Amino acid sequence: MNPKDKKRYAQELLDFLPLKTSGNLLDVGCGKEEFLVKEGRKRGFRARGIDPLINTDLEHFKTEEKFDVLVLKHVLEHISDLDRFLNKCRDLLKSQGLILISCPNIKSLMYFIFRSRWYGLQPTQHVWQFTPELLKKVLEKNNFKILKSKINSLDYQVKGVKGIVFKILLAMAKILPVGDQLVVVAKKN
Repeated sequence: MNPKDKKRYAQELLDFLPLKTSGNLLDVGCGKEEFLVKEGRKRGFRARGIDPLINTDLEHFKTEEKFDVLVLKHVLEHISDLDRFLNKCRDLLKSQGLILISCPNIKSLMYFIFRSRWYGLQPTQHVWQFTPELLKKVLEKNNFKILKSKINSLDYQVKGVKGIVFKILLAMAKILPVGDQLVVVAKKN
């Protein structure tokens, strides 16, 4: 993703939150560029990020601070022990804290068409393949209540004739809805 697309992606995710402009936000798996952290700060959040590549992972993250929002953008599919991970997330949240999750949707049109070549598989990295139903079940099991969810598609940057085909597929995925990304906001129970 280029910087402009990353900024737009961060804006779209933060726009999905019911809480718009205040509180502590932790971006878990923020990456080196911290594009969501930067966008969160512009919106008035006291935002920070953690990532194993730059400072620490969630398991080793030590803080007394409690957060209003935890963001897990394309993180959950990499976690082998979801219960332990989500318990840690719940412990870091304030009593009315929210968790914002985006992850690949295995029930997508792109998976149906591309199968083993679909970006969301990544068998050496992705431990889980989520459907809307599985993500809901995992969150409920770990004492989170989904407030809102949507299915959309990532913005593929494909050029030429192939790009036209992708635009048509993405439009179809939006209509059906069988996009390749799940986005969920859940609150701590």
